[in-house]
Amino acid sequence: MSENRNQTKAERALTSAPAGYSEHHTGYAIDLGDGDNPSTHFSVDFAKTPAFRWLERNAPRYSFELSFPPGNPQGVAYEPWHWRFTGDRESLETFFRVTRPVPNATR
Repeated sequence: MSENRNQTKAERALTSAPAGYSEHHTGYAIDLGDGDNPSTHFSVDFAKTPAFRWLERNAPRYSFELSFPPGNPQGVAYEPWHWRFTGDRESLETFFRVTRPVPNATR
């Protein structure tokens, strides 16, 4: 796949996790776009669209957050189109176990 995008495997690793290690594989992540601005799909330019501005204001209300903001601790390239669901205990434990303790999380 990286060959199709003219990227080395190291370059591709900054934007796509290996099979089985992606947030998408957990079922908690989704890539979103702006139907009125399809040229911004999978591009940092998506952050300049009305759809992204709506997400910034409203995603938390629906238990979503931007997975990879600029300067994220995972070191993954900024992906304004990639959002994850954090609205239940299992999803919170999945995504915050390493970076932030989950309050009252016991198993």
